[in-house]
Amino acid sequence: MAHNKNNNKKGYSAPALEKGMDIIELLADAESGLTISEISERLKRRMSELFRIIIVMERRGWLRKDPENARFSVSYHLLLLAHRGTPAQTLTAAAAPVMQELCARTDQSCHLVIRSGGDPFHRRGGCGGAPAVPQLVVQDAKQPGTHSQ
Repeated sequence: MAHNKNNNKKGYSAPALEKGMDIIELLADAESGLTISEISERLKRRMSELFRIIIVMERRGWLRKDPENARFSVSYHLLLLAHRGTPAQTLTAAAAPVMQELCARTDQSCHLVIRSGGDPFHRRGGCGGAPAVPQLVVQDAKQPGTHSQ
């Protein structure tokens, strides 16, 4: 959901940036995406305020537009940026050769799940250079080996 503006501390303001962040937060919860009109309505802002921001965010890869219904959704760009330069990046690089060998020996896909607090972060999947299959693996600490896909 959009950031609560009442929690803002005094300081610098960047209205366009805040609108962009509000858009990302809104779309993160919109499973089938939203049109510009729906975004405008839910954020209680004029379409003219948001149109250019949304178009730039789409052009820069932060949002994707479904050409069939003009609905915008958050792209994977945000996830990829968040991953760069984190400990997960180093762990992924270190685990990749072992995972590739495991894939080759078992003829099965292999997925790396990194726990951060209680939340799993799925990073790498696939076998032998094949693209990663979007899959979330969640292991229950009480019942090792359980997972959902």
